[in-house]
Amino acid sequence: MKEALKQLQTLTQHFEQTVAAEDYAAAELALLQLEKHFTQLPDGWQNDDAIKTELLRVQETLTTYRQALQQAKDTAKDDISRLGKSKKGVKAYTK
Repeated sequence: MKEALKQLQTLTQHFEQTVAAEDYAAAELALLQLEKHFTQLPDGWQNDDAIKTELLRVQETLTTYRQALQQAKDTAKDDISRLGKSKKGVKAYTK
């Protein structure tokens, strides 16, 4: 159980760091690694408070990640909209 916790902590820390750095490609890979690790947790992990605490950290980081992705999407959408409304943007786009 301790080895599973240690690996989970390492993966969680990596996920948190990639989200904080706004490295979305690396965060996606870290999330996939976490998902794979979740399926390999030993039986009885539900009774281990340390593992449950780590899973809560992952959930909090995932919420932050989703918000950051949504904000990036909104910013890109606004930028594209502004570009499309400007004459220079239209000329550059149609060339």
